[in-house]
Amino acid sequence: MSDWPFLDPPNFNAFSTRRVMEREEPILLVAHDEYDGAWEFIGGPWQEQELIVICLEHAVQRDPTVRELADLPRGWAARRGGEGLPWTRYRLPPEEDE
Repeated sequence: MSDWPFLDPPNFNAFSTRRVMEREEPILLVAHDEYDGAWEFIGGPWQEQELIVICLEHAVQRDPTVRELADLPRGWAARRGGEGLPWTRYRLPPEEDE
């Protein structure tokens, strides 16, 4: 994939929910984890047990606008109010040690 915008490969593990991947809700939040570089593609409210593992490429296929966020640094996220609206980027608060 010569125009792949992410530094991570297309088959890089990412997280989403079934509702997002089955097109029941749009991707409204994209997060790039500080600790391990994991990507999350989330719709509305969710609980941890709802997360599923996907390939980064599947998130891009689901919603090509996430390509705009390929340069999102670790420890940052982007949110939007609805499908087709612009992304707003912000720094995530530091994770607390458990």
